[in-house]
Amino acid sequence: MITLESIKTANDPKAFNRQNIPVAVLLQGKFSSLYANRVSPAMADSLEQKYGQPFLKSGEKTARVIVCADADIAMNEMSERGPLPLGFNKDINYTFANMDFLENCLDYCVNPSGILEARSKDYTLRLLDPEKTDENKTFWQFVNIACPLLVILLCGFIFQFFRKKKYSTG
Repeated sequence: MITLESIKTANDPKAFNRQNIPVAVLLQGKFSSLYANRVSPAMADSLEQKYGQPFLKSGEKTARVIVCADADIAMNEMSERGPLPLGFNKDINYTFANMDFLENCLDYCVNPSGILEARSKDYTLRLLDPEKTDENKTFWQFVNIACPLLVILLCGFIFQFFRKKKYSTG
């Protein structure tokens, strides 16, 4: 039981010894409206006339809802200087991943294209062969410096050629 005195004292990390407690639940499916049995036919008709769409007693599309056990997961603690970062616990001086969790929840609920899977992929960088890079260093420096300059000069000459041709008086 939580008492007023327990709220005033600092959190003791040793008191949190239970594991595998669900913090959030994901619900997916077609949900029925809270007002499905509360709206009279006359009210449904007036809503349809006002908004140009009928009142639906249940959803047409599959929806996603994430229910969290505590609203404190989205609250910042306060200090004398102002709000602390989201998920920061000043008692143990540790920042939990509340912000990442909320961003992932929002991405999952709003964007069904699978951006979360793309964000979690691991990319391995393949290093270049040091011997080949030493051998071809000057060639690639020339290519990276001279070729863009040559392309710009070529485009300039072509532009000038057509400009002279267009505006010549002859």
